[in-house]
Amino acid sequence: VYGGFLYLISAGAPVKMIAAKDQITGGILGLVILLSSYLILTTINPQLAIFGIDIPKIEACDCEKPPEELSDYCKKVCMPIKELEPGIPVYFQIPTGIIIENAVLNEEAQEKLDFAYQVAKTAAESAEELYELSEEIHSLVMSTDCGLSYPCTALQCSAIGCKFGRDNQSQIKATIEETASVIEDLETKTSEISIAKILLINDFSQIEAAGFLMSLEYEEVFTYNDLLSIKHYYEEVKQEVKIDSFPEWENIDLEDRWSDN
Repeated sequence: VYGGFLYLISAGAPVKMIAAKDQITGGILGLVILLSSYLILTTINPQLAIFGIDIPKIEACDCEKPPEELSDYCKKVCMPIKELEPGIPVYFQIPTGIIIENAVLNEEAQEKLDFAYQVAKTAAESAEELYELSEEIHSLVMSTDCGLSYPCTALQCSAIGCKFGRDNQSQIKATIEETASVIEDLETKTSEISIAKILLINDFSQIEAAGFLMSLEYEEVFTYNDLLSIKHYYEEVKQEVKIDSFPEWENIDLEDRWSDN
């Protein structure tokens, strides 16, 4: 059809006329191939040339009948629609004040912080003492003239050993023993620091979690008083409302806090 239309309007345009002839020729060849294919199929097996599709009839259902008289199809069609129950509004609360109070302000939190501070302070003092003792040992060893500790020169050595510095050995030994005691004490302080860290890490992880949730984007953010007003509104219209929180967080009892104020 397109080739014939193009041939009719191509008068005086040889290029368009050639294109129209090619289009018509291609269409005729396509019809010949289609007809040949149909003849071949009917010759081999007439069933191969059947392209009809039987569309099943849609069953008419009478939903007034009892369910046992209905077909499986009609049972699905006539299935009663459940009435939708109104959803319960859910609000998620972040008890920031309680989290900060439990982590920093109350007596138990203060004891944890003070314990961590004292342990860190004494550990730093022990580390400084250990450094000073190691410097002292190094100084004593380098200053001794005893051949047992440092090579003597020919002028300093005698038949009985070095002439000077033998008394440093007792001082070096005492300093080494003191250093070992400080190292042992520092190891104890390291264990106490680990304990203090464990005591604090849970509280501060709660603060970190609250900070992360507060940094997210929400459709609406309510203050404590707003949430209290919302709760009172739903109580007036006699609709249930749920105020949820993380299991580890203390749930704010709005009514108790309101009555306390």
